[in-house]
Amino acid sequence: MAGISAARLTEERKAWRRDHPFGFIARPSKNADGTLNLLNWECGIPGKSGTSWEGGLFKLRMVFKDDYPSTPPKCKFEPPLFHPNIYPSGTVCLSLLDEEKDWRPAITIKQILLGIQELLNEPNPKDPAQAEAYAIYMQDKIEYEKSRTKKYSRRRTEKIPEEVATTISQLVIDIQYQQTTLTDVNARSAATEEEFRFALQQLVHKLNIVRAQKCCNP
Repeated sequence: MAGISAARLTEERKAWRRDHPFGFIARPSKNADGTLNLLNWECGIPGKSGTSWEGGLFKLRMVFKDDYPSTPPKCKFEPPLFHPNIYPSGTVCLSLLDEEKDWRPAITIKQILLGIQELLNEPNPKDPAQAEAYAIYMQDKIEYEKSRTKKYSRRRTEKIPEEVATTISQLVIDIQYQQTTLTDVNARSAATEEEFRFALQQLVHKLNIVRAQKCCNP
């Protein structure tokens, strides 16, 4: 990996860990030996609130070249999405990712993911990449939404029930409290592990209850 790209991606990772949009995921993948592969990132884009995409978390892979940031990364949904601006392979067609159009070396990973999220709900008819989705979208946008929802309803991530989300939040608070109230480093490590295991047990129990309720009340 070239020094410039490695340095830039290291800074991108630090910036993302300091601050990133709620619900988004972006992290370097790991090599077989456990080291980080800064040229290959695993990302997740949440459906925008108030749109038909809301409630979904869509997996995307971001691959960088050695000459990044002179050239943009390749962004690919896994699995591919039914969308006018996404190639059948899953690759995103967006001017922001085209060095001959709007790509600039200063554009950040956060800006890329936010731009793709915006594209999901607002396709660009001037730059089609998927014939079927484009044709339906241009003929009847309502029918396009129906086709898209039906095609990928099983792939979309279900929204976490409110009661489970509340439980998760409380567990996180409890764990953080335990971490801050313990002073001895060794005791803190041991207690954190114990609390974390207990928290997971509680969460699994809660999820099992929700699943049972759904089975009994379809």
